[in-house]
Amino acid sequence: MPTNKINITITLYVDTKRLFDYLKSDDPKTRFITEFCSFGQSENIKNDDFITRIKVSEVSAITWQGQSSSIPSFGEVNILGIISESVADVFSEIICTGKPKIVIGKVENPLNNGFGSIGERYTIYFSFTLGDGNYIGMYTIDPKIEVNL
Repeated sequence: MPTNKINITITLYVDTKRLFDYLKSDDPKTRFITEFCSFGQSENIKNDDFITRIKVSEVSAITWQGQSSSIPSFGEVNILGIISESVADVFSEIICTGKPKIVIGKVENPLNNGFGSIGERYTIYFSFTLGDGNYIGMYTIDPKIEVNL
């Protein structure tokens, strides 16, 4: 009996107000942009250690979306793209669409290529714009995906 695969969503939260204030300040810019970001994980897990675990048999696509965590919301977070850093690419197709921009990765089975369970680091490219449409720059963050059958 076939099972329906699901789509999952990963949200990158960016404290856009704090980041904007930091970028326009006279601070010597020694902080990492990722200090203003999270995936909603507990504070003891760094963004670089954040892992999304998926089963190829259960997941058909992953959607990455951005959201301002500033209250009130300050600007718009756009996901511009993702790039795998692994030989065993998990995605058969990557689509960037919408406003604000999101990225959808269609999951394929890299395990058919001789890989067992794989842990893959990937880079998310994101930007944010202010309410007036003013573009503030492009940034990266590097979480992981763990793929199992």
